Amino acid sequence: MNRPIIVLGKERSGTKWLTNLIANHPEIACVQSPQHKGILETNMFDKMEAAFGDLKYKENRMAFEYVFVQTAFFKITGLDSEWFCNLKYTSYLEAFKLVMDAYAHKTGAKTWVQKTNSLLADKLFEEYSNAKFIVIQRELMDNVASTLNMGDYSFEFKSVLSAVFGHVYNKKYEDKYRNKDNVFFVTYENLKAKTEVQLREVYEFLGLEFDPVYCEVPFKKNTSFQKRKRKEFSSKEKFVIRCMYYTALIMPLPILKFFRNQLQKYRIKKHRFVGGTFQMS
Repeated sequence: MNRPIIVLGKERSGTKWLTNLIANHPEIACVQSPQHKGILETNMFDKMEAAFGDLKYKENRMAFEYVFVQTAFFKITGLDSEWFCNLKYTSYLEAFKLVMDAYAHKTGAKTWVQKTNSLLADKLFEEYSNAKFIVIQRELMDNVASTLNMGDYSFEFKSVLSAVFGHVYNKKYEDKYRNKDNVFFVTYENLKAKTEVQLREVYEFLGLEFDPVYCEVPFKKNTSFQKRKRKEFSSKEKFVIRCMYYTALIMPLPILKFFRNQLQKYRIKKHRFVGGTFQMS
């Protein structure tokens, strides 16, 4: 099995689009469905320990396995539930890798691709030391607008602050890995403006042959502006966003992490699982 491919980025930065583009290659396996606009979300089983507990306890492991084999994600793989429940693994990330390795083998692919939040990078570099990572970043205003548009787009102070602090925190976190040989950076803006050029560079980094047909994703776009038109920020709103942005920039990473986590607490509690992985089919 060749090196796994992990796409990293903040939500609403184009991670799904980029992953679907990479998954067009016949040698790359990816769990996808039209219902989910391509790749199904997993966040690499992040938060699973908080939900099911330490895997060294049999009951926790049984609960995790019982739920996971009934999900849309697992059913699309076509893997055998008894096989999964008999696997030997010591961590949720190891379990995920075993599932994806088996799925790639089943589909005749040489490797697999998955996307997740870049804040898992430390864990992923430790667990998947041989993987190749592609980080995608998006311009501040567009990222904040897309994030707000996933809700009701109200310019509520707490929501905007969370979006801006999250943007800065993710970028600072991602930039720690710029000098690593197994990490490649792209921007949403370049991918949108020069899709073929940017994707060709991605494939070169992955050591795979490129074909222009890979530039077309056979799924509906995962845009937050589909149900409602994008609302442009007023001059006053842009000023507020920039003030928040420059405030966040001067904060050391640990302090920024603390404030960002405080703003995210309610959301994490409400949405423990990402859509797709634990959506029953």
